[in-house]
Amino acid sequence: KWTRAFLSRGGLTRRKITKEDKDVPDDDEIAYVLDIGQQLYIENGHDTNSTFNFDETAFTWAIGPTHIFCPGDQKRATNIGISNEKMRITAVIAVNAAGDFAPLMLILKHSVSSETRPDQSKMKVIRDLHKKPGFTVNDGWKLFSWEKEMTITGVTALHKVVYIKHEDTGHVITSQHKAWNDTVRMVLWFEVVMKPIKDALGKMLLWNDNCGSHKTRTVRDVISEIGIDVAYLPRNMTSELQVLDLVVNGPLKAHIRTNRANRLYKSFQVFKLERDKDNKLPLPDRKNAEFDPPKPTQVEGITDLFRLFNEQFKEQKFKDCINRTFVKTGTIPIPVADISSPPQFHVYAKDEICGTMLIVPEGTYDPTVRGL
Repeated sequence: KWTRAFLSRGGLTRRKITKEDKDVPDDDEIAYVLDIGQQLYIENGHDTNSTFNFDETAFTWAIGPTHIFCPGDQKRATNIGISNEKMRITAVIAVNAAGDFAPLMLILKHSVSSETRPDQSKMKVIRDLHKKPGFTVNDGWKLFSWEKEMTITGVTALHKVVYIKHEDTGHVITSQHKAWNDTVRMVLWFEVVMKPIKDALGKMLLWNDNCGSHKTRTVRDVISEIGIDVAYLPRNMTSELQVLDLVVNGPLKAHIRTNRANRLYKSFQVFKLERDKDNKLPLPDRKNAEFDPPKPTQVEGITDLFRLFNEQFKEQKFKDCINRTFVKTGTIPIPVADISSPPQFHVYAKDEICGTMLIVPEGTYDPTVRGL
């Protein structure tokens, strides 16, 4: 208990050790890059509904526990029969400053790349999923085939992709050979998911990071065709300024891990009950019986994610948190009572005393005052 109290008092947080420090830009560069998007916001009359942040995040729905409590004299932590498979799904997520999420696009894994075979319409992963309970036509999912001629890395080809889309939520599920969001899926996402939203709103400002697939010529051309204003975050600053990194991706992966742990716990209760009832085996054999829980399914992973976005992430307190994060990162203006006053954005500054980065209102930063 005293350890937890010490960590809490000191404001210390558990962090994974990274291999190397990233080259973080200075305050002037950060302000310059953010100012480009801020001016787009002002000049084109954007608001909380039309200003979005988007990112993709990968999660593994079948991952098992990485730590276990052992007796003091046990030197190594051995596997207890729980599968620990790194089966990945990539979720493409966009949320606006009002806290409303665009429909998700999930990318599953299939066998052949678009570079090797631009016509991906024969891939069976999505068609097989479309036959499973919860993802059929009767469940509101419809199968579509999308195609577009694109030039990628100097090669022009007609790319074809199959996907399913839910008629009520608008969620989309497609596939890629590594379950990544490549240029082809990026263009698909803009045309199938974001274009209808932009057309309904009449305008859209999209903040995103500097990932290569976000900035290819093909993607930029599609963005221009749709008429979306794009603003890029400063390089290597997503952990500080990316709204989805700050608010959404952590709870999302925690939700997946929690559901996995709950299923393991329930399986273990059933295992203990059946083991203790088996009177045919002598007691030592019963105690040494191996715990072999059922492996999680891809359908469970997808369903868990949709449930999170359709329930918890729609709560007003979560929406308010997203809105505050947009304000603090300087991607929308600071709310003011007098709407006629000029918009003012938070700026990013380094605290030379504490060695931390602080987002403070413009004109109010004093590095000699600790704890601003």
